[in-house]
Amino acid sequence: ASVYYFLIWINEDRILYGYLSMLFLALSFYAHYLFIFAGVTLDLILFVTSSIKDRKKNLLILSIFFVVLCLPGFFQIKYLWEIKNTLFFLPTPTFTDVLKSIFPTILIIIFLCAYLATLIAAGNPLPEKEKLNIKSLKLVFAWSVSGPIIFYFLSLNLGHSLFAERYFLWSYPGVAILFACLLANSKNSKTTYWKISLVFILILVRSIDRSWQFEDWKAAASYLTAKKTSTILAYTGLIELERLNSDKSDIFKEYLTAPLMYYKLSNTVPVGMNTDITDIKNSNDVVFVAISKYDVNTQKYIDQMIAKRVFNQEKVYAKTQFGLVKVYEKR
Repeated sequence: ASVYYFLIWINEDRILYGYLSMLFLALSFYAHYLFIFAGVTLDLILFVTSSIKDRKKNLLILSIFFVVLCLPGFFQIKYLWEIKNTLFFLPTPTFTDVLKSIFPTILIIIFLCAYLATLIAAGNPLPEKEKLNIKSLKLVFAWSVSGPIIFYFLSLNLGHSLFAERYFLWSYPGVAILFACLLANSKNSKTTYWKISLVFILILVRSIDRSWQFEDWKAAASYLTAKKTSTILAYTGLIELERLNSDKSDIFKEYLTAPLMYYKLSNTVPVGMNTDITDIKNSNDVVFVAISKYDVNTQKYIDQMIAKRVFNQEKVYAKTQFGLVKVYEKR
């Protein structure tokens, strides 16, 4: 919604759409703090490329409006910065990763196939230069590459990798618009229809074999019930687990193990990186449940738990996987 109103504002130059864009951008910031880079990047690109003084003035006003809306969220950013060592476990990106993120391989293949097919069927498929708005293309190109590049340099300089596709999804509309401009500006409508139709078909075919990740909680719960273990240590990957202590209320602990509680596995104990496992009774009869959407996070946590002797590294723990739900147990 923010990008949609941002584009309308650029096109119609009505300040109301600018305010709507900033409002939705602020909401996305509260959904995930790293989306602040989306607003900052788009504002900077527009400020640099715009030659209209009134637009720059309005952009400054809108930026102040956005900052005011986001002020309460900066306390959360301060807190997250203090515990950053427990949040970021992604591998350090390479420049090749940046290039792959800016222009995904499958998108390049589809784009080239569309041009090749229309070259054969309708002659020259190249866009007419006089129909292209070079200034707009530069803006869109900057928008396309800014996300991966920003998070690449942040990862290199902060000492913690932030290079994850979900953090710069906001730059992908720029890639889509860039390719749309190049595909649509053909010398005849027949060529344009050929390319658009072919791109649609290729994307549809590509999506057919898409594999969906899932979390089979029901199967995991059945497996744990059959084990009849006296204690189940549950790590659900929540931030609150990083500062877990014995003073937490029972309701809070139920929240931390909620996915398993739903299946009536009442013998669950939430564990975090600071949990003193010596306080857990019946430690010889323990199953450890690790849930994480990112394997690198899970593996690093497991390694830390092994170091704390939750598992005996010499005996090697067994792993049973149910989608993204991973159950580790002593042999």
